[in-house]
Amino acid sequence: MLIGSNSQSAIDKLKKDLSSKFVIKDLGKAKKVLGMKIERDRRSSKISLMRKRYLKKVLQKFNINSDMKYVSTPLAPYFKLKAPYFKLKATMSLITVEECEYTTHVPYASTVGI
Repeated sequence: MLIGSNSQSAIDKLKKDLSSKFVIKDLGKAKKVLGMKIERDRRSSKISLMRKRYLKKVLQKFNINSDMKYVSTPLAPYFKLKAPYFKLKATMSLITVEECEYTTHVPYASTVGI
């Protein structure tokens, strides 16, 4: 069980209540959960979950490597983006026959996670 709270006393109380009914073992601060790495930034009160290994597997599956160019994900129009972000343009579409041929073999649904 993973317990999180901004109140240490609440965590201690919950652990005490659980230990009165169950045999529990405190494993300390979580470093991973469900295959995701947990990083804490206590100064800014942020917690980040990272799935680098999973993303690397997905990129390898679709033959995407570090030489590939990338673009930022398009956002809703009410988001204001500042440099270095840019919007997708028609000139970025597939141009060569080889590019079009390559994309016909990529299973779209699994690429976008459907």
